[in-house]
Amino acid sequence: MNRNFTILCIFFLLSACSGISGGEAIRARALQGSKEDIYLLGKMYHSGNKGVPRDCNEALKWFQKSAELGHPKGWHMLGFIYYFGECVPQDYIKAAKYYRKAAENGLPISQQTLGTMYLEGKGVAKDLIEAAAWLAIAAEKGAGSKNEDAIGKLSTEEKVEIMERTNLYKQRYVKPCC
Repeated sequence: MNRNFTILCIFFLLSACSGISGGEAIRARALQGSKEDIYLLGKMYHSGNKGVPRDCNEALKWFQKSAELGHPKGWHMLGFIYYFGECVPQDYIKAAKYYRKAAENGLPISQQTLGTMYLEGKGVAKDLIEAAAWLAIAAEKGAGSKNEDAIGKLSTEEKVEIMERTNLYKQRYVKPCC
């Protein structure tokens, strides 16, 4: 049996008997390298819940670890932190970079956010076709709408390009996520 698994089992048994909180259990699993729990620990620090004080710098550290391990929600939260300038200078370019990583890994809320950033030209060059493609993918997965107002203003050729790009992105980036 794997040594880490054995340690984790012992910890769970002890925590069940000693009343260790859910937050402490998440921390223990995060320290063992659980990608999901590393992300969850970042969320706990970000919102200050489960007995963990709100600490943006700690949240940033755990989200970075989560993103390094390839967790799409870790990339999304890094985008969120840079977009709103929480404990870091506001940086739409970095936010777009992180949102794009999460979007390319199938996270619908990041696909919607990235599409909106292209629509508004925040952190990326304003590009209605790119915006419409990301918004369409996100809308198909239940995140937001296609923003028909922006699409309606485009030419027939641009609408065809949107459909082609949307289909290409679906092939590349629509995958089960989180």
